Amino acid sequence: MTDKARIVLLSGIPLPELNFQDASGDHVSLNAKHGKPRLVNLWASWCAPCLEELKEWKSHSDELSRDLEIVAVNVDSPEDQASTVPELLAKLDLPFKTGLGSESLTQQFDVIQRSLLSRQRPLPVPSSFLIDRDGKLRIVYKGPVSAEVLTSDAKLMDADRSQVLAAAIPFQGRWYQPSGGSTPLQLTVKLIEGGHSDIAKGYVAQLVNSNSPLLSADLVNLLGAIQVDEKEYSQAAQSFLQSLQLDPNNRQAHLEVGELLLRAGEGARAQEHFEFAVKATPNDPKLVQKLGLCQLMQGKLNAAATQMARSLELRPMPMTHWYLADIGIAMKDAGMAITNYDAALRLNPKLIVRSNNLAWLLATTDDEEYRDGERAVIVAEKLIESLPSPKAENLDTLSAAYASADRFADAIETATKAAALAQAEGNARLRGTMQKRLEKYRQKKSLRESL
Repeated sequence: MTDKARIVLLSGIPLPELNFQDASGDHVSLNAKHGKPRLVNLWASWCAPCLEELKEWKSHSDELSRDLEIVAVNVDSPEDQASTVPELLAKLDLPFKTGLGSESLTQQFDVIQRSLLSRQRPLPVPSSFLIDRDGKLRIVYKGPVSAEVLTSDAKLMDADRSQVLAAAIPFQGRWYQPSGGSTPLQLTVKLIEGGHSDIAKGYVAQLVNSNSPLLSADLVNLLGAIQVDEKEYSQAAQSFLQSLQLDPNNRQAHLEVGELLLRAGEGARAQEHFEFAVKATPNDPKLVQKLGLCQLMQGKLNAAATQMARSLELRPMPMTHWYLADIGIAMKDAGMAITNYDAALRLNPKLIVRSNNLAWLLATTDDEEYRDGERAVIVAEKLIESLPSPKAENLDTLSAAYASADRFADAIETATKAAALAQAEGNARLRGTMQKRLEKYRQKKSLRESL
């Protein structure tokens, strides 16, 4: 097997920004638009085929320079680039541009060639990349390439698709089904897989800003996903919305922008996106739950409760019960709230850290059917134990639970601690409330509240 190959792209693909260092130490773009097709050659001082290739091109420089601009980029180690390479370049006396490439540049070119081939082999030296006048990659050469081939291939830059198809195979024949060619999406995926998310992000943004006809919804979705990973939520939402402009039925974009709008507290805007998703997959309990959250956020309590109940029919999930309990509080239905908090805790006992409302309801509700001081104490004590640093409001709830269970000495002691902690937290309102509660507990009176 050999690494030598000539890969002709049926249609050029835009490249991420690629730079090399010229003789003056300036960073120069390799793929900016220019007057002639540009051949970027990667070579190394220790590579004999590289040096033979450069010498051959030098001997044919007059023919090559008519149709091509050649840039020979050395990819030696930084130490050799500083010591050995300058002397070698002086000896070669090449009649075309030369410069130095970083390890990052080599990695980017490696990712580019991997995006084009199913056989994933490392990029050899020499390798060359023929870029057209618009900065799009057209042909990749792995291994040495002759001046004759370069001269011929330079003419393909202005050829029609049938001519490019004919040149893409090394033998005569007919295409059963012409290849669709490579795409920016494939390149972006390979950049991300190669650990170059920052380059992938800049690449897609570059295509978006240029309004490239090669943009696709899935490609813009990748940009949005990178932005989410980097916690750039506002920019990510804009990316997913742009994806929907390209493909209004893109389910992934609807889901992502719906999540981001929910995160931003924009329930009304999020609702339309989850409605689209639920219409496509009506039996997905998580999507139905999200739709209910959108409605809850807007204060549409009955609609939200309906969606949560339907989600539970599809699959019981602890957070769905928890949201339904919150809806119960908003609807002033203590029974609905307590029943669903209990169900959520049965499914996921770790939710005890969020159980302050449940303990408070059990301790203080004026609904005799659901008030249960002993259970309130159990829940409140477990809550306190589960928290690394309980807050004054948690101690307030525990003191109310003790009072409901007729443990007034414990209620007074805990309420006193709650008042002190409220003062330390700078919560003057709660500190004042705790003083009033202490008076009740000293009179052996528990709290009673209606939702």
